[in-house]
Amino acid sequence: MSVRYANLNIGAVFVLMSDGLYNQGMNPLFLLEGSSVPYYTVTLGDSARQRDLLMRDLMYNKVVFLGNQFPLEITVEAYKLKGVNTQLSVMHNGRELFSKTMTIPNERFSTQVIVPALKAEQPGTMRLTISLKPVDGEITIQNNQRDIFIDVIDSRQKILILGESPHPDMGALNQLIASNPNYQGEVALTENFHKSISGYSLIIFHQLPTAATSVASYINEARNAHVPMLFILSSSTQITAFNNLQTGLSIQGNRNNTDEVQPVFNSGFSLFAISDALKQFVQRMPPLSSPYGTQYVSSSAFNTLFYRKIGNITTTFPLIGFMQVNQLKTGIIAGEGLWRWRLHNYMLSENHDLFNELFSKIIQYLAVKEDKSLFRVYTENQYWENEPIRINAELYNESYEWTNEPDVKLDIISEDKTTYSFIFNRTDNAYQLQAGQLPVGEYLYVASVTHAGRLHTRKGKFIVKPIQIESLQTVADVDLMTSIAGVTGGQVFQKNELSALAEVIRQRADITSKSYVQKQLQDMIHYKWIFFLLLTLISLEWGIRKWMGTY
Repeated sequence: MSVRYANLNIGAVFVLMSDGLYNQGMNPLFLLEGSSVPYYTVTLGDSARQRDLLMRDLMYNKVVFLGNQFPLEITVEAYKLKGVNTQLSVMHNGRELFSKTMTIPNERFSTQVIVPALKAEQPGTMRLTISLKPVDGEITIQNNQRDIFIDVIDSRQKILILGESPHPDMGALNQLIASNPNYQGEVALTENFHKSISGYSLIIFHQLPTAATSVASYINEARNAHVPMLFILSSSTQITAFNNLQTGLSIQGNRNNTDEVQPVFNSGFSLFAISDALKQFVQRMPPLSSPYGTQYVSSSAFNTLFYRKIGNITTTFPLIGFMQVNQLKTGIIAGEGLWRWRLHNYMLSENHDLFNELFSKIIQYLAVKEDKSLFRVYTENQYWENEPIRINAELYNESYEWTNEPDVKLDIISEDKTTYSFIFNRTDNAYQLQAGQLPVGEYLYVASVTHAGRLHTRKGKFIVKPIQIESLQTVADVDLMTSIAGVTGGQVFQKNELSALAEVIRQRADITSKSYVQKQLQDMIHYKWIFFLLLTLISLEWGIRKWMGTY
């Protein structure tokens, strides 16, 4: 907005009327920092506490291993319910796992309930329903029940980060890996690493190869053992040696210096899906230091996730991409400075969720065990109720070459046995489907395609989760509305002060009518009426003279 209205005297962009509660995204104050345009806010909703019983926070592991026990901690709050009894219960597939009767001792009550260790008994997505028995007079009962979803996995993958020298990028990726129980990370420098590559699920080469260190032996061992690789290039990377590795990307015209580049999402990328929030965040990421090259040449099998943007020019050169040859996956990040992305994510939202989402998807795609089936379907395990259901599919012939000639059908079946039928859309090599938004619940899907006289079928399930963020807060956030007006130079008003708001805006000196003058020159020959007027006058004169006998 600051770019769109640059150098203009804007008195106000709009008047924001809200209760100050937001469901998704980052805090609005972060988006308005440095704004030169005033925002006027009108506070709505009730800022007084009402009679209510709710679950404030749930602390649990989102990923657990099959057969392991995991903790669950529930924060229960109650307002103006002194002496009232309620019951807290935890349910799974209709079976009660935990129950506790509680008495509210005072008007403002908060307590933490620690559920005895629960056990992950089956792989897949485990859905737990946590509920508080409603009591009379509550302002809402929507915040009395919460559903949580836990991914139960039965394997763990080892990931090696191998570098020439210590670098904050290696630390950022290692923190991501360490935070995911699905992975076991290890960081090593080439001078001290003497283990076998074959024992790992993924090798991340940072800065390598360099002028001092060749990684040819590691590469050959990884390829022979079919271990996926991810290369992160930097100013220390020897480009000639990297090009000789035949990773699917080569850089021409290297001068041993770097460009400051930003990522631009490739809308045709289909190897895995990323959220809309991540796509928006990518546009605000700090630049990476990418090896200079007059041209980035990629193989036809190279799938680009992000293109390079230098200044205001978006190129067709890959910044992050992947290639798969003979069931061996290779990823390339043509730039260093990933740690800045992680810090920038925290600066905007006080968490690393978007950074973790991006690189978890990259690592998961590369490290996942190879699926040798000819028909594959890729879907998320969980979706939000306001999020469109996006599903990708791939079909291969007997030579494992992409084909998308036949139609792929998909049936999505809800818990009440309602069936939604779809046909996938074709992309360049694969299939994509956007099924729109679905109600909260568990869904089964069956995808099928007939190719070369053979029927291929894939089945799975996913869950649509409810958005319960706003229902947890029944009191209007007047402080946020006041802060929005304060940081932008505007004012805050109550809903019964709209006339005063209109008067304040009218009295602003910078809200005035403007006049513009535009000069335009046009040849007289374009005015046909003048031509016909002159022709008429000349003809009239000639007729009069003819009649008067002057000719």
